[in-house]
Amino acid sequence: MFKKVFPWSRREPKSKRRTADAGRDNVHARGDRVLLREKAVADIADDYRWRADPELAKLDASTPLGMSFHAFERHSMDELNYPSSRSKRLSVDTADG
Repeated sequence: MFKKVFPWSRREPKSKRRTADAGRDNVHARGDRVLLREKAVADIADDYRWRADPELAKLDASTPLGMSFHAFERHSMDELNYPSSRSKRLSVDTADG
């Protein structure tokens, strides 16, 4: 079942892996109201704001992010440029943008 929804390979050769510059064309699932796609560099600022927000952290039963934006950006770029073979970083977009 998951192979059809999440078609990436856990053993994908390095030559075929996406880099941080991969655009929003990497869609994995599209519904009437949402789009599931690979994370992109443009997502970093929003991810930082959401993860550093105390109210959202409380709703997520976690603590707000305590690192600087610069450190978070470096960490995120590393995750995008050197993806794990055991996970996939995805983003959810709504139909209205």
